[in-house]
Amino acid sequence: MQALTKDDLARLETARMVVSDLVRAQLGDAAASSIDLAVLQTLLDRKVPAPDETYKLQCMGIVFGDLLCARTRFEWRIVDDEYGRDPTLVYSGKAFQFNVLTAISKRVENGEDIDLVDMADWALERAEAGAGAEVH
Repeated sequence: MQALTKDDLARLETARMVVSDLVRAQLGDAAASSIDLAVLQTLLDRKVPAPDETYKLQCMGIVFGDLLCARTRFEWRIVDDEYGRDPTLVYSGKAFQFNVLTAISKRVENGEDIDLVDMADWALERAEAGAGAEVH
């Protein structure tokens, strides 16, 4: 695990802008100014982005990660391995890694329904229990 570099932070900011633009186009300016779990859930319920729009879905994963960081002890870190260099969440003081980058995209691509509140609660419960498993 590594701290985020300037380039990593720029990548996250670009993802946030992609989601903000998507929310603005689908739900209007008011929703784009205050993105929360309900806003992201509304997009997913509308099947936006489509299952073949992996990049946009991964951007939603980044914003989902931001929301988790804002309300819990999750923190952004970078995993640099044989698959590439990607942002992930770790839980402060625990051996728990949550790959939010693909948490939404993989499920949407597989045709699964997603409840973001349930996913957030599940991740927090696992993290607080000290689960050491990596979650994708």
